[in-house]
Amino acid sequence: MSDFWINELEPGYYDKIISSGLKVNKGLRASWHNYTNLIVKEEVMINDVHLDYACGPGTLIGQYTKAESIGVDISEAQIIYALKNYGENGEFFTTKSKDFRVHERKYNIITVIGLFEFLDDDEIIKLLNKFYRLLLPDGKVVLTTPNFLSTMHIMSKIQNIIGNDYGGLHINKFNKRKLVKLMETSEFHNIEIRKYMNAGVFFGIFNIRFSNTVQKFIEKVFSNFFGFMLFAKLTK
Repeated sequence: MSDFWINELEPGYYDKIISSGLKVNKGLRASWHNYTNLIVKEEVMINDVHLDYACGPGTLIGQYTKAESIGVDISEAQIIYALKNYGENGEFFTTKSKDFRVHERKYNIITVIGLFEFLDDDEIIKLLNKFYRLLLPDGKVVLTTPNFLSTMHIMSKIQNIIGNDYGGLHINKFNKRKLVKLMETSEFHNIEIRKYMNAGVFFGIFNIRFSNTVQKFIEKVFSNFFGFMLFAKLTK
C-alpha cells in the first residue's frame, strides 16, 4: 500500500469534506462521498456485528451506521482521528494492532469503501478469502470501487484537478465484467454487482439532498444502467 495512505493524507480528510458539505447542503465532492456512504449504509442493520475495513477517519461508523461496529485502517493517523471524533460510535484499530485470527465467523457484514482499486488481483483475492472466514453463515461483504469506463476516466481527471491526484495510485481499473470475473476466483459464489453514482451527482454543487433525489430517480428509470461507481455484495 502506498505511503500516501499511511503518512501523507491529512487525518480526517474525507470526513471533513463530507461534514462541511452536509453542513451547508452543497458541494460536489461532499455529494459524491455522501451518496456512497448512504448506499453502503442501507446494507448495515442496527443488530449487525459490523467490520468496516479500510475505514479511514471512521466516517461510515461515525456518521451513518448504528450497528456494533469495528473500524480498521492501515493509517495510525486516521485511526487516531476516528477515535477522537467517533470513539463513542464504535471501536477503531490499525490493521497491525488487530489480530483477526480470533474473529472467524464473527461478523454479519464487512464493508470496504474505495480500496480495491489500489490493490492488485492477488491482494484482492487474499483479502476476500480472509473476509469469507470472518463472516458468519449468510454474512456479506459490501464494497465499492470506481467503474472505469470512458466516463469515469473523465471523472478521474476532474478529481485530480479539484482534489488529490490518485492517477499514479490506481492499480486496478475495474468495469462490471472484470470485477465479476475476478471475484468468481474467490471463495464467494453468491456475487451481485450493480452500477451507481450517475450524472445526478453534479446537482450536489447546488444542493446535496436534491442531488440524492435525482440520482435515485435516474437509477429507477434506467435500472442502474449508468454509473461512475460499482457496488458489489458477496454473500457467504
